[in-house]
Amino acid sequence: MVWAQIVVVAVTAPLVVALVHGALRRDRVLPREATATILLAAGTVAVVDPGGTSTTWNGLVNAITLSAAAVLLATFPDGRFVPRWTLWPVALAVAVQMGNVASGFRWDDQSAWWPWHILVTWLVLLLGGQVYRYVRRSGVDERERTRWAVLGFLAQITLFVVMTAVLVGLTGTPDGALGSSLAMILNLLGPTGLAVGLLAPRIVPVDRALHVGIQVSVVGLGVTGCVVLTTALLPEGGNGRATSWAAAAVVALVTLPLAWCGAKVAHRVVYGGRPDPLTTLAALGQLLDRSLDPRAVPVTVLRTLCDSLGLEGARLSGDQVFAAEHGELPRVAGRFGIRFRGEELATFEVAPRPGETTLTEHDRRVVDALARQAGAALDGTRAITELVAARSRVVTAREEERRRLRRDLHDDLVPTLAGLGLDAAAITELLRGRDDAIARVAATLAQGIRDSTRQIREIAYDLRPPVLDDHGLVAAVRDRVASTSGAPRIVIDAPEERIVLSAALESAALRIVQEAVMNVRRHAAAEVCRIRISLERTTLHVTVADDGRGLPVPRREGLGLRSIRERVYELGGSLVIAGAPGQGTSIAVQLPYREAPERAEPRKSGGG
Repeated sequence: MVWAQIVVVAVTAPLVVALVHGALRRDRVLPREATATILLAAGTVAVVDPGGTSTTWNGLVNAITLSAAAVLLATFPDGRFVPRWTLWPVALAVAVQMGNVASGFRWDDQSAWWPWHILVTWLVLLLGGQVYRYVRRSGVDERERTRWAVLGFLAQITLFVVMTAVLVGLTGTPDGALGSSLAMILNLLGPTGLAVGLLAPRIVPVDRALHVGIQVSVVGLGVTGCVVLTTALLPEGGNGRATSWAAAAVVALVTLPLAWCGAKVAHRVVYGGRPDPLTTLAALGQLLDRSLDPRAVPVTVLRTLCDSLGLEGARLSGDQVFAAEHGELPRVAGRFGIRFRGEELATFEVAPRPGETTLTEHDRRVVDALARQAGAALDGTRAITELVAARSRVVTAREEERRRLRRDLHDDLVPTLAGLGLDAAAITELLRGRDDAIARVAATLAQGIRDSTRQIREIAYDLRPPVLDDHGLVAAVRDRVASTSGAPRIVIDAPEERIVLSAALESAALRIVQEAVMNVRRHAAAEVCRIRISLERTTLHVTVADDGRGLPVPRREGLGLRSIRERVYELGGSLVIAGAPGQGTSIAVQLPYREAPERAEPRKSGGG
């Protein structure tokens, strides 16, 4: 008994001093004073009357403890009555305890109503108010403090149950000297949890501690209950060895299922159904495996983060390649750097959950783990984006060079050759009848020049359709696609005025429309094919939709769709193919638009 008293004093004395010191600084005065009172009462009982022989003394201590506990339940952890009406059950609880003391503790014997006032005041009103506070009003800091109290009382209840079962099994009673000493120490666990929550809530990560505590409690209480039930069901006076073997068998059978259930319960209670870091990383890995467009990686990472933790929103800032945002970001609760091979690629800016202002330690661990995993993915995204940009520059330069060559051939070389052809024809006429041999040579030269002129025109046409340079993309679509007779009927929805685009963008858009319409004619059996072309800020939108038979299931891409996809990705655009059997098909293309370089007005020549 003495060793237990020493332990109690060693624990309660520094905690009471720290709590009173904080209360004197007017920091959370009510919960600190109430907790100090409970600890002081426990320590005083352990030292003055450990055996509980004085009825008056014990009654007075109980009255003080219960009054302090009522105040604590209504004001923990921030010292405010939340909700405000909890002030009334606290006043009632204190008044009842004062009345009991004034009556000489005779109310303790009123079995008709005395237990009921405790049930209504404590469980329904005060404990209900604490649950309401935790769920609806508490922030991250208040919840961390409350979890310490829960952990303390959970450990106290679990150890009491296990200790009682063990002592009954060994000695037949839990009221011996050992049981009284252990009970004296265990009575401190709940108040100690309250004190830690008020004094140092982040001394260790409370989420991890509570997670482990719930798992251990589920297993401990479950195993103890199964052993007690097994022992009670066995016939009295039976073989003690058989009873031991039966209890051992029950323990072996239930431990693993209880451990699994305990992990599930702990995860649900502590993290509210939110995944741990490994689960979040696994979900991100699966999404990245399914992602076909590397440019979607930043948004995929942000969506995974927000969905996993229930955040209002998140943002990736840094290089323009990684710039992305998901959800709303009314305020930033934390910033986390994303590094890969020593280089900081970007920064996570994370909003808190609705109703909260900061992130928990668990949230920070999840974001840190996700940032480490996202580094490699974002680095890959940057590499692919740079490759696509370089390829787009090459394609753009190629198309601009083709346009220049076509213009030079058509506007310069063709007229020159046409003039030479006229000269050769004139020479033929002048020498006809004078020198027929030279006239025949001149006629052959004129024919050769005409053939060369026709071939150069064909080469120029193959390099780039002239209608693109002369009238633009919409006119080229009308000329090359809509002018064709037969089904389906082509409907073009596009601006009347010319859209000024780069050579690469015009050429790619025209060929995409041609490929899409050709697919409709070959496979869709459609009546109407609608082509929409629009320019919005920095994006050219091209959509080809039909009312035909739709896409087969499973979908197989032919050469036409693959060609469209390659042209889109060459310019860093995006492609969405949608459709279902019997519901038509839609091909939507978005191509990044850049200002077209200055171009010379097409020169009209008489020979062209």
